[in-house]
Amino acid sequence: MKGSLRLNDGAELAYDVLGSAGPWVVLLHGWSGSRRYFDLNAPALAASCRVLLPDQRHHGDSARSPHGRHVARLAADLRELLAALQVSDATLVGTSMGCAVIWSYVELFGEERMSKAVFVDQAPLQNRVPGWDLGSKGCNDEASLRALCDTLNRDVGEVADGNAEGCLSLPIPPAVSALLRSETLRCDGGALGELMRDHTQLDWRALLPRIRAPCLVVAGGRSGCFPVEGCLFAAEAIPDCSAVVFERANHWLYLEQPVEFNSLLLDFVARGNAGRPKVARVADPGVCTSRIQDRTFSEAAVAKLRGAAVAQSRASASPRQPGAAVGRECMPSIHSTRMATVCASQLLRNRPAASPAAVPPGAAAAAAAAALHLQHGLHAAGPAANAAAAAAVAAAAAVARAAADPVLPPRPRGGAGGAAGPPLPLQLPPGVVADFERRLGADARSVGAALAAVTGAITYWRGLWALLDHFLGDSVAGDAACMLVGLSVILVVRLSGVRVADFWPSG
Repeated sequence: MKGSLRLNDGAELAYDVLGSAGPWVVLLHGWSGSRRYFDLNAPALAASCRVLLPDQRHHGDSARSPHGRHVARLAADLRELLAALQVSDATLVGTSMGCAVIWSYVELFGEERMSKAVFVDQAPLQNRVPGWDLGSKGCNDEASLRALCDTLNRDVGEVADGNAEGCLSLPIPPAVSALLRSETLRCDGGALGELMRDHTQLDWRALLPRIRAPCLVVAGGRSGCFPVEGCLFAAEAIPDCSAVVFERANHWLYLEQPVEFNSLLLDFVARGNAGRPKVARVADPGVCTSRIQDRTFSEAAVAKLRGAAVAQSRASASPRQPGAAVGRECMPSIHSTRMATVCASQLLRNRPAASPAAVPPGAAAAAAAAALHLQHGLHAAGPAANAAAAAAVAAAAAVARAAADPVLPPRPRGGAGGAAGPPLPLQLPPGVVADFERRLGADARSVGAALAAVTGAITYWRGLWALLDHFLGDSVAGDAACMLVGLSVILVVRLSGVRVADFWPSG
């Protein structure tokens, strides 16, 4: 449902409401964004929650008033909106500047209509001041603010491009990237500059210990905007607060890893911080709602992977490129070559060679996904296991390639009365197969390089042993010298900080 609210100063506030039942979740976008920034999150959340997405003043479809260019006005707008829609016991989710709006709301109005809060990648003070160097990595003093305002007055598009460069570490669908840029271009540069001037100097550190609602801090491990420690400061200061660090993601982590973020948010809405560690970390992007830990990888686990790939492709892919997201953020993290083997066997067992259409929905995608991330398993397994897994995945790739354009023909929709029929099948973009083959070749070269390195090391140490034996003889002194040499090499490697994984080609 789309709506608009006339606020007490006459300005219009645009909003969407998704979902018809369940607890309220309010998504507050950041500076220069809009409610469209949550296109990869809101539909999934709306399956079990009522989701409210306002365009904050000066953004999106909301008013561009000549006044109210400060965070406190945005907090007052939020209060009016919650009251008008009779929202209660809501989980307020702020991303970037949206966090400051929530902190201002709590300072001005307490915790009315709010049951929980989530703060995504924002330090409680953006400027850097004496005794505080955990603020913004970019706009953190008068000089950097003035430079930003000059750029905004000159070309908002330059700021939009800078946002994407500084806020993303993992790839997102091109259609989403274009949408983010277009939403920023809708903003008035002067209003953004004044809003940022107010936002950067606000210090919320003293407020945090007064928050009594359960809270969750989510930080990007590769954030281009804030150091992780700056975001985690809030988790330490708020009495009932936990934190999760998305180690490979940036400031826009909810766009880079939407499935993991959605799952985390739904879990927090349902049970708060019960049973949650103070700080947890999400290491890799993937399609599953939680990382698979079962190393046996039963058929049920593969079915879960396949279903998640189908669901995420529907949520993320653009109409012109069905399933395009499968090649990007939807690929699962495979921490064992066993997953690739099972995916391949599942695919081959369920598809007769003469019938490409018999491939189960998403099965080819699951196999290709396993292949694309096989290097995670290769780094943890030995050469023999690598070779076996590579052979299994190669077989899966052949089937995936045969069914790749498209994987399955569209199924007819439903019966009488417009009822929905079986789920639409997943279409695998041809580029996924090409990328799989490239990565598989790189992994094969990685195995060869490892074998060559091991052979060289054995030969080298055999020669060194013979040389020491020649000079020192078979004596206690010779044995002691060999031990000393070995310990010296280990010490040098240890002090150099080199990790074993660094010897593997990146693929």
